[in-house]
Amino acid sequence: MGRSLVALVAAMALAFGGAVSVPAHAGDSSPSARGSVKVAGKALGGARVEFAPVKKSKFGGGFSAKSSKAGKYKVKNLTPGAYRAKVSAGRGADRNFLTTYYGNTVRLPDAKIIKVGKGAVKNVNISAKVAGRITGTVVLSDGKPAHGVSVRADAMNRHNSMSPRGSTSLTDAKGRYEILSLPADRYRLLVGVGGRKVTDNQRRDIYSRMGAVTVKTGKTAKAKKITISVDRGTATVTGRVVIPASVSKGSDTADKIILRNRNYETYARADSRDSGRVVFKNIPAGTYRLVVPGANYWKTVKVGKGKTKSFGTIERPKGTKVFGSVRSSTNKPIKTAYVKVVDANGTELNRVAVDAKGRYSISGIVPGRYTVYAFPGAGGKYSWILPKIPVVKKGKNRRLNFVAAKPASIRGKVVDSKGKPVSGILVRATEYVAPGQKHYSEVKTDSRGNYAIKGLPRGQFKVQTRDPFVGGYFHAYYKGSTYAKSEYVWLKKGQCARIGVIKVR
Repeated sequence: MGRSLVALVAAMALAFGGAVSVPAHAGDSSPSARGSVKVAGKALGGARVEFAPVKKSKFGGGFSAKSSKAGKYKVKNLTPGAYRAKVSAGRGADRNFLTTYYGNTVRLPDAKIIKVGKGAVKNVNISAKVAGRITGTVVLSDGKPAHGVSVRADAMNRHNSMSPRGSTSLTDAKGRYEILSLPADRYRLLVGVGGRKVTDNQRRDIYSRMGAVTVKTGKTAKAKKITISVDRGTATVTGRVVIPASVSKGSDTADKIILRNRNYETYARADSRDSGRVVFKNIPAGTYRLVVPGANYWKTVKVGKGKTKSFGTIERPKGTKVFGSVRSSTNKPIKTAYVKVVDANGTELNRVAVDAKGRYSISGIVPGRYTVYAFPGAGGKYSWILPKIPVVKKGKNRRLNFVAAKPASIRGKVVDSKGKPVSGILVRATEYVAPGQKHYSEVKTDSRGNYAIKGLPRGQFKVQTRDPFVGGYFHAYYKGSTYAKSEYVWLKKGQCARIGVIKVR
């Protein structure tokens, strides 16, 4: 009679999608969880079901299982406590669904809490949120299928880049692709071959010809055929780079050489085992600019199809240095800051952390114009520091001291369409300081939907929200329907601007 009652309770739980505890068999001490996973009412096989302890705020090892063909799963050896459960794509699963948490939500903060007692068996059934997909073909300029081309779908109004294996697809031998696990939205399609062979100009042209692709929940959107011109490349450029030890120390760019023109860009590093030799293989024929990052130096290299061209030997000059300190508005050293130097080509020479006295020094500075940035680091205690643009003369060291102003802040609240506070939303304040250069700070809303973006300088800022969970809320903006139409928040030194409520949907 007892076993029949247990079976009846478990069956009712599975039928109604609830979570219920069932006494374990005699001798069992570790609690476990079991149940079914479905998508669009059908069993979801091969999916990954995970249980995350609430206190850890992320999934711990050993608390996961894979669903069977019938959509059944069992998670063993749980420890007593509170959990959040989710289902996500696994190998062999029908991946066209969104990561979904128990409680019928795609957002971790909104997931229902599951409490598991000692020796109990918890029945937890999850219905995964249905997603949309995009299909299409990519061909070369001669009409032949483009094989091995990556096609990425970028959502225009919500977050989707964390979608598990769902926002990018490679074309097959017939040039076909299928992008899965997409929440409903409008998407831009970005195309790449090996990540580098399709240029920004071509990407912009593809978007201008195709426009946006609209994806609806549970539907397949068929994109227009994409035609690309790709030179697989048969040319080689080679040479040597000599790097002074004072420049290479602690630098990630000292041994890096960039090769670029209007249609192509790549980079290579000097081989320290082969006397600084640099080789660019399988590049398209053409005329290139060879750029030495951070050195205010470039030269022209022309190479023919199937040919090898040497650019000779480039000696990175030892140069002079930029040095100084980073201090607060009360003249105290900021110990958590770092400084970086960017040359007139827009390439970085180096970035370093300051020492315990807020001091820094960067070597390898040659004559020319630079932009030097100082970043006070995380925590919001110190405000951003505006960059300095010095002109360095031959043989002269340059001292640049940075002083942070008294920080300002922006405070507000994020609510949904019903006025209910929304937690876990990212709120970003962005300031443009120069063409192509912008600063931003980003924080999360708390359990009451409140946020405080600290450590801001005086100036004008755009404020926008972004839900980090795939399929969550759409982007929203401070007093505007789009980023371009939103209003600026003007800050004075040390001011705390309270901008009220931003609604998300």
